[in-house]
Amino acid sequence: QCQNLVIDDYIKLTWLTIADVPGAILPILFIEKVGRKKLMGSSFLLGSMLFFLLYICPIQKNAFVGIVFVVRFSMVFAGSVVWVYTPEVFPTAIRGIGVGSCSSVGRIGAMATPFFAEVLLR
Repeated sequence: QCQNLVIDDYIKLTWLTIADVPGAILPILFIEKVGRKKLMGSSFLLGSMLFFLLYICPIQKNAFVGIVFVVRFSMVFAGSVVWVYTPEVFPTAIRGIGVGSCSSVGRIGAMATPFFAEVLLR
C-alpha cells in the first residue's frame, strides 16, 4: 500500500510548508485591530471546517494541497495569536508550569514515536 515519494510530492510539501510564513506574520498586522479572541476563534473555525471538508469529500490532489495549505495557514495563524493571548490571561507561575509540562510531554512523545511507529508498521 505504501508508495515511494516522487519529486512532485516534495514540491507540494514545500508549498504546504510555505503556508507557515504568512500564518506567522499576518497576525502581527491584525491582532490589535481585530482582537485576539476574534482572530483566534475565526482561524480555528476556518481550519477546522476545511479539515472536516477534507474528511467528508473526496477531492483531487491539487485541490487537496490547496485546502491543506489554507488549513495549515489558519492553524499557524491561530497558534501565533495563542502565543500572544496566553501571557495576558494566565499569571506567570501557572504559565510556567503549563509550558514546562507541555514541553515535557511533547519531548516524551517525540522519543516514544519511533518505537510506536515500528510496532504499528508491522
